Amino acid sequence: MRILLQIVLSMALALCTLGAYAQNSPPRGGKWEFTLQPQYVHGQTFDTGNGSGGTVDSALGFGFGVAYNLNNNFSLGGDFFWNSANYNVTIAPAAGNGNAPFSASGTLQTSTIRFNGVWNIISGDFTPLIMGGIGSTYIDTNIPTAP
Repeated sequence: MRILLQIVLSMALALCTLGAYAQNSPPRGGKWEFTLQPQYVHGQTFDTGNGSGGTVDSALGFGFGVAYNLNNNFSLGGDFFWNSANYNVTIAPAAGNGNAPFSASGTLQTSTIRFNGVWNIISGDFTPLIMGGIGSTYIDTNIPTAP
């Protein structure tokens, strides 16, 4: 019980210190923020049944973000990402189709755009935050429709 009380008191002291730090930090409001965001996508092997399947290689993509701080606690912005991964597939015809399976390879390309709203709970430089966003991802498989 005593250890639990020490932990709770230590956390309360840390939060009080953060509050004091937030009062002396420079204002965030009215400033722009920019981020560079590498994006790693892990490779995967898949089997879709009936002899079809393939592999997608791991890939390192790129992204960036921009946001404008409306005040010390709220900001609006967006993120943009691009990625390309090589793949190899085997495409089998449907049951009853006399054509032979064929192999293909290509590049899977993705791009994402996302709009975000952020609430910084404490107005200082170091703050927990809550973020919400909405966006869309475009995927181009470049899979051929015939050999």
